[in-house]
Amino acid sequence: MSEADFKRDLAYSYEENDDKVLNNYYIEKFPLADYIETVRFDERPDLQKRGIDKIIHMKNGGTITVDEKKYRKNHDNVLLEVWSDNGETGREKKLGWLYTDTCDYIVEYTPCVGKIILLPRLILQMAWSKHKHIWMKLSNAVAKLQNRGYVTVAVKQFF
Repeated sequence: MSEADFKRDLAYSYEENDDKVLNNYYIEKFPLADYIETVRFDERPDLQKRGIDKIIHMKNGGTITVDEKKYRKNHDNVLLEVWSDNGETGREKKLGWLYTDTCDYIVEYTPCVGKIILLPRLILQMAWSKHKHIWMKLSNAVAKLQNRGYVTVAVKQFF
């Protein structure tokens, strides 16, 4: 199992070379796209903790918030982060983004193949609440991902 490095992965996700691709995707895909005024990345820690990377500002004053997840390698599923744990220090499990995100949409982007998956966060959380026991029992559905200093447990889903 290869080890992930959160800081390195976060820096990769902040690279601006794919920013234009994703911003154009939002303008193309969101309803009433003609009413989009700006798409802006926001690094404020309080928003980052709530899973908000981008804020799409509408001409009518409304906003749409997005959590962007960018992957170096292609994969056939969406990883739903359930929790993480630092077993060495005995820290309790920390709920994953599946529970803690407050954004409107989650976007999984794989630049090497040009794949973009757009998931409405609230509907995803409702589906998880209703079906988590089934999803957890599926063969090969649970993934333990080794990160530097902690382990993340995610459920693989095919959408």
